[in-house]
Amino acid sequence: HDHKTLYFGANILFKSTSRGDAWERLGGDLTRQLNRDTLPLMGRKDWKKDAVARHAGVAEFGNISTIDESPIRRGLLFVGTDDGLVQISRDDGKTWNKVSSFPGVPTLTYVSRVVASKHDEGTVYVTLDNHRSNDFKPYIVKSADYGKTWTSISSNLPSNGSVQVIREHHRTPKLLFAGTEFGAFYSSNGGASWARLPNNLPTVAVHDIVIHPRENDLVIGTHGRGIYILDDITPLEKMAEASASPGAYLFPAKPVTLYNENSSFPGGRGAAAEGERTFGAPNPAFGSSLTYFIRDSVGRGQQVTLGIFDSTGRKIRDLTASAKQGMHRVTWDLRLAPAYTPPRGTPANRQPRGAFVLPGRYIAKLSIGRGGSEIVRETAIEVRPDPLIPLTPAEYRDLHAMRLRSGQAQAAVQAAVRSAEQIKAEIGEARTALKNSSGSEALTTEGTAIEKEIDDILTKLRGRDSSTPADDVDDRSRSEPSIQARVDDVAGDIGGVTSPATQIQRETMDRAVADLQREAAKLNALIATRIRPFYQQLDSAGVPWSMGRPVQVLK
Repeated sequence: HDHKTLYFGANILFKSTSRGDAWERLGGDLTRQLNRDTLPLMGRKDWKKDAVARHAGVAEFGNISTIDESPIRRGLLFVGTDDGLVQISRDDGKTWNKVSSFPGVPTLTYVSRVVASKHDEGTVYVTLDNHRSNDFKPYIVKSADYGKTWTSISSNLPSNGSVQVIREHHRTPKLLFAGTEFGAFYSSNGGASWARLPNNLPTVAVHDIVIHPRENDLVIGTHGRGIYILDDITPLEKMAEASASPGAYLFPAKPVTLYNENSSFPGGRGAAAEGERTFGAPNPAFGSSLTYFIRDSVGRGQQVTLGIFDSTGRKIRDLTASAKQGMHRVTWDLRLAPAYTPPRGTPANRQPRGAFVLPGRYIAKLSIGRGGSEIVRETAIEVRPDPLIPLTPAEYRDLHAMRLRSGQAQAAVQAAVRSAEQIKAEIGEARTALKNSSGSEALTTEGTAIEKEIDDILTKLRGRDSSTPADDVDDRSRSEPSIQARVDDVAGDIGGVTSPATQIQRETMDRAVADLQREAAKLNALIATRIRPFYQQLDSAGVPWSMGRPVQVLK
């Protein structure tokens, strides 16, 4: 309620309204005020004074172990103690109501967490941990009447995992999360039943849980194994609805911001000499996470597809979807499909990527079936502009158009280069076939001439490689950037920034496209007027078959 207010627990609850500069006591001793030396230890009380170190290396006994204030009502306070009490004040600590017993819970059980409900003023959750008395059972109790009566909600939690923490979802009151000695569990029905949280959380003691109110991410703090984050737990909120949906269910998608990732963040690829001195955990996958639930098995002959559509209903991207029953999550990287398909075997870090989409509203559609009997589920995706980048809608459209053009230019360069390389390989094989046959000298000369023209075109397209010797050491083609280099440079530059293309980038692209059109025209003319007749002449001369020529079958 007030960011300057702090609470501190000893055997008495203290409060500061000045960030800790001054403190006041809220009532008296809130514990049982027991003498630890009078309590049984390992079933005995008659220990000699020097036989057991009751107070060595342990906290003072008789302390407040957990504190919470109702997020609904200021001054509604709850505290739990290490000797098994829960104290409740409805008047900012002036008076307290003591709760000393709970259904099914042994007396003096340590109160590990007390949590006030975010939805109902009188509701409070309490977890208790009795492992110090060799009792590892899970204890979670709930009161809906300010602590007057209590109900156990431990239900089917594993019998050997004491509970450290419980949290209530800020939007869905029946969605609860519990951290135990052996992992984290969730309940979608207010504690009537529990299930272990899925994914890669190890079997480890979970000591704290926080639900990020804006991102709806589940943040889990473990004992000695770090922090784990389950991104966007909306599917857990909607699980009951998903289970009732026939066939499949596509969960709502969070709004997503369009931005350029920084790959030089400490701990990432750009950490360089920092090595292990700087730690950085991996970020969530960039883009819009789409979660869907396949309830029923998919029949033979049916397909599961997941597509992205723009505001006009045009499909702009197909995503890979699984047909297996259960929960699935895929991420759309906010890009269009790549402008071209790379050659087989292209490394992952050299795969082409499509242009970013424009900020706006998109639709994800999950389809199961085939033809008119399809089950279709939809959810909206809001792509927001980067709030740190002051681009107008017109500037966004201009940048987007330039990215599309550069992608189309890259696709055309790829087509020209790969076609020319294929023809070069075919002509090389034809020349080898000529050497092993009785073909005329004219055919050999023509093959050599065609190969040289192809080399010249390839030099303009992609630059000179080691297999193509230069005519002399001063050949300008060694230093002049190729068409491919110019197109890729501009595409890479404008693909990784959030500013309109510069005049130089536009002129560079215009000239590269003009040069590409010229070389592509040469290549097309060569194919139509020289290569096809050349292959026909090889067939007529009885030269053995080579790539690119029709297959002749004996009659």
